Amino acid sequence: MDLEEIKKFLIKEKEETEKFLKEIDEEIEKLKTSDEFEASDISEQFEEKQEFHIKKDILLEKLKNIDKALKKIEEGSYGICSICKKEIPIERLEINPLTETCVKCSQKE
Repeated sequence: MDLEEIKKFLIKEKEETEKFLKEIDEEIEKLKTSDEFEASDISEQFEEKQEFHIKKDILLEKLKNIDKALKKIEEGSYGICSICKKEIPIERLEINPLTETCVKCSQKE
């Protein structure tokens, strides 16, 4: 896998993440507009809504990291360790395209 393939992968991941975020927003809206008022239903809705918000936060963080990686690719700084400033091996980037550190520096943290 080369840099162009990683970029295509990240773009695809971004599109899928945005799709999931849209679906979660739709589910949250459905919960807001439902007419169920029994105590048990309200409790279940609250838990469900809370789960959707947790998933949404995770996806938003992922989207932020994807955008950050894509920006680095455009700037020519992708694949450079944010700590030691050395090149991250392509094998590591293939495994985790969102990584910002080399193995050595990630083990120090």
